[in-house]
Amino acid sequence: MSVSAVLWGLLALLVFWSIGAYNRLVRLRSRSLTAFSVVDRQFSLQALLLPPNSDAAMPAPTDDADLVPRWSGLIGAGRQLEASLKAARVRPLDSAGLNALRTAHETLVLSWARCREEPPDLAGSPLPEDLSTRWDQLMVQTDMARAEFNQIVAEYNAAISQVPACVLAWLFGFKPTHTL
Repeated sequence: MSVSAVLWGLLALLVFWSIGAYNRLVRLRSRSLTAFSVVDRQFSLQALLLPPNSDAAMPAPTDDADLVPRWSGLIGAGRQLEASLKAARVRPLDSAGLNALRTAHETLVLSWARCREEPPDLAGSPLPEDLSTRWDQLMVQTDMARAEFNQIVAEYNAAISQVPACVLAWLFGFKPTHTL
């Protein structure tokens, strides 16, 4: 066997390996984007659950001033989540956007917890029971979607950091991302 045949064989092997590795990176990035769309939907549903956006039964305030102290933190956290979602949709795997989105969601979760912990007054519980139940259901679905997204992102990050594939990742602009 001649040296040129060996070199051509190695070159063919390198080309086929590169194509396979590139396709794997593209598949993993595509799976990450698909998983992000599921998380995006869950976060959007949580933001829509908030009283000003939903038809959920709210405690009836005597005027708008009664609504402000009780729901202001929750409404503000919901608006922050919506703004972070809007920014993250432009570049779904951007690390800074995902960090902002994670922070906004954590703020919303804390705001819900604070509203739930408020003592009941003469008008009743701070949160209607059906609203609390719906929130709990959404949280279970959201936690599952986030766990799946985080697992897929971990696989993607591991793939682009592997020694031979990291060269292709660098050449084609595959960047590591953060989890939610």
